[in-house]
Amino acid sequence: MSHSVKRAKSRNEQFRMAVPPDIRHLVGKREWTASLGTTDPVAAAAMRGELITFYKNEVLRLRGQLAHRPVKDALALLDRGFERLAGIRGSMDKAIAEQLTLLASTVIDSWLPADQLGQPQDWGGMTIWEAPGDPEPVPSIDTEPHREIFRLRAALLEGTGRTDGILYRRLAALLRERRVFKPIRFAVSYMTSIEPKLKLDRDDVYEAVASAYLDRLAGHRFASWPASAETAFEAILSIPGAASSAHIAMPLPQTAATGLWAMPLSKGLEVWIVNRRPKRTPYRRPKGTPFVERCDGYGGRAVRAGCGVGRA
Repeated sequence: MSHSVKRAKSRNEQFRMAVPPDIRHLVGKREWTASLGTTDPVAAAAMRGELITFYKNEVLRLRGQLAHRPVKDALALLDRGFERLAGIRGSMDKAIAEQLTLLASTVIDSWLPADQLGQPQDWGGMTIWEAPGDPEPVPSIDTEPHREIFRLRAALLEGTGRTDGILYRRLAALLRERRVFKPIRFAVSYMTSIEPKLKLDRDDVYEAVASAYLDRLAGHRFASWPASAETAFEAILSIPGAASSAHIAMPLPQTAATGLWAMPLSKGLEVWIVNRRPKRTPYRRPKGTPFVERCDGYGGRAVRAGCGVGRA
C-alpha cells in the first residue's frame, strides 16, 4: 500500500509505499519514500499517482526477474557441470563425446520394443539405470530402413576413439531443430549427477536446460579429430530420412508452346472452329441417296449430309 505523510520538519507531503516481501531482497529496503515537493494537495495527489504507477511497474519487473532467475541459475549450473565433467574425463572433447553417445543411446534404445528397456548401463564407471518409460520412439529417424543406415554409419564412425561424436553431433542438431526435449530427459538428467545443485523439477527450467544441453553438444568443436575429418566423411554424415517429411517443390520443366497453344486465345478458337468443320471426303453419294438436313452445332447452322457414305 501507499500513502502520504507530512514530516515534522517539512511542509511538503512525503510519499511512502511498502516493498512487497517477496522482492525486498532485490530492492534492499522495506519501503520506497519520496518527497512530493509541494504543499498543494491537488499537485501532491497527481505526483503520488505517478509514483504509484512507477513503483507498480517496478514490482512487475522485479517479479519477472525473480521468476526467470531459476532458469538463469540452472544454465549456469549446467555450464559448471560440463566443466566439472571435462575435468573428470580429462578433456572437454571426451566429456562431449560421452554425452553425445548417451544421447544417441537414448534415441536408439527408444526404437526397441518397450520390454527391452530398463537395462543398466555403465557410463564412465557409473551404473545408470534407464527407466522403462515412454514406448514411443524419440522423434528423430522415422523408418526402420533409415534407422538401420544410421546404426551402420555409427558403427563405422563412432566408438573408434578418433572421430567420436562426428555423427551423433548431427543427431543432437536435429533434436534441437525439432525441439525434442521431453523424450531425452534421461540423457539430460545425467548432468544432475555431475552437478547435484542442478534441479530439473520445473518445466520451464528443464526446457531451457535441455535446449542449452543440445546447443552445447551440437555446437562443440572437437580439437581431437583428425584435420578435415568432417569434410572427408560429409557424404555419410547426414541423418537418413531426416528431411523426408519436408517436401521441397521443384519447378516443372518448361517446354516451348506449339500449334494452337502458341496462339492467342481468340485466334486459336477461330482456327479450331475452321478445322472442326466437316470436310469433303473422296467418296461420292450414290445416286438416289437422299440428303438429310440437320444442325451441326456450329452456331445452329444447317448442314446437308448424305444418308450413308459421302460427306461426314
